[in-house]
Amino acid sequence: MAEVDLTGVHAKLRRAKGYASELKERIETRFSPDAYRFTFEFNPQARQYASIIHDLPEVDPEWAILVGEILFQLRSSLDHLAWQIVLFDNKTPGEHTYYPIRDSPYDKQGNIGPTQLNPPITSPDILNALEATQPYRTLDPPGSAQIDLARVATHPLHALRVLNNIDKHRLLLVTAAVLNVGEMWWGLPKDLPPPVYNLNPGVLKNDAPVAWFDFGPNEAPPDFDPHPAVQIAIREKEVAFLTLVDLGAFMNSLCDFWVRDWIIDWRFGQIFNGLPPFF
Repeated sequence: MAEVDLTGVHAKLRRAKGYASELKERIETRFSPDAYRFTFEFNPQARQYASIIHDLPEVDPEWAILVGEILFQLRSSLDHLAWQIVLFDNKTPGEHTYYPIRDSPYDKQGNIGPTQLNPPITSPDILNALEATQPYRTLDPPGSAQIDLARVATHPLHALRVLNNIDKHRLLLVTAAVLNVGEMWWGLPKDLPPPVYNLNPGVLKNDAPVAWFDFGPNEAPPDFDPHPAVQIAIREKEVAFLTLVDLGAFMNSLCDFWVRDWIIDWRFGQIFNGLPPFF
């Protein structure tokens, strides 16, 4: 088997990571916790308490460019990897050599087939690694041909492929005004029933409610604080799950875990070094 040179693979990955770190820093600077504020107001007609956001910063349009650069470099890193895989299998790569990211084991004719490269790979270890990294192969039991479309639609590698394709043709829709639901919490006295609440699932607007709380016949505690926060998210219907996912964290996880660890190091890096894959 030919010697593998991952210089280009890691160079592309470092560039993606650099952009991801820059994006995270710029987001955290503009949307630091003291950059905006919330007030708590009571609507006597609706008998609801609302949390209102004020001084909401504007999203930097350059962030969409940065996201596109991250996606491009990650996709290019994987394609560089595919080139080295073909060489490792003693084949000759060409202009149609790229790393496949598939949502289904079915081809265009509706037939089930293993994930392959161009030119075709013969190494069983490489073929198994290619198959294991596909979004639809996160399913149980292993080897099942039944596809859970809901799970595939929320797989980060599926998102990488879809978003990279979108960015080739237009800017991604990045918005700063989404509620960080995962950061919200509130504590109440033991004798007070929890409120019925409703959270704003869409784009937040300045001086507008982000959440509503109904305590029924009870009054809210004077120090009631649901701790609302804002995060940056991608809003594209093809990857709707990202609407509630922090953009900076997601881009870093694509770089550090899904591309570097899950594919390059844990799968193929082990094979190139004559070792079994970690997973």
